[in-house]
Amino acid sequence: MSARTSDISRSGYYVDTLNPIPRGSRVKLRFTHHQEEFEAIGLVVYVSQSLGMGIQFTEVSHDQQARLNLWLEAPPREF
Repeated sequence: MSARTSDISRSGYYVDTLNPIPRGSRVKLRFTHHQEEFEAIGLVVYVSQSLGMGIQFTEVSHDQQARLNLWLEAPPREF
């Protein structure tokens, strides 16, 4: 599934999608930010029908967590 993500934090994120998968589903996720990738395992913790779903990170390697921390701590880019 390819979808827009939002509200990313160290513990999870939100996926905007018209067809969310069921609550309780485990997912392997990968998303890209400025040509770098983040990969982890997550759990769908809530679903908003026809809007999206909240996913909690459940398995994140040390390297991937460090990458995510850098992304979250970086100042916003100007366009």
